[in-house]
Amino acid sequence: AAAIGAAQESFRVAFDASKSSSNRATEALKVGPTHTLIEVDVRPEDLETDTGALKNATLLCDGGGVVRWLSAEVAPIAFGLSKVVLKGVVEQGGDIDAVVEVLEGLGGVLSVDLVDEQPCTAAL
Repeated sequence: AAAIGAAQESFRVAFDASKSSSNRATEALKVGPTHTLIEVDVRPEDLETDTGALKNATLLCDGGGVVRWLSAEVAPIAFGLSKVVLKGVVEQGGDIDAVVEVLEGLGGVLSVDLVDEQPCTAAL
């Protein structure tokens, strides 16, 4: 009888711990998105623009600490013209438009397009 009581108590403790963990996860989901994942296309002015150098310059633009770039790649557009595709994470309340404006101010940039933005609950 004592062994059964101990097993039941052990099960109850494990169940309560599991329930507590589940409640914390549920509360975290109720908080809502804390960051935004963004994808930005940066188009160069012309064929002579060095897209490799442009890629490096864009990675240095963080909009005053608003965005953390996760990746950058040079992708072809057409007729030998390429663009820089940036993917990054912006904290909640961060001004995405300000990041776009900073990128537009770089030399050799024709245009900057915000291609996608998705809310997420954790920083990557």
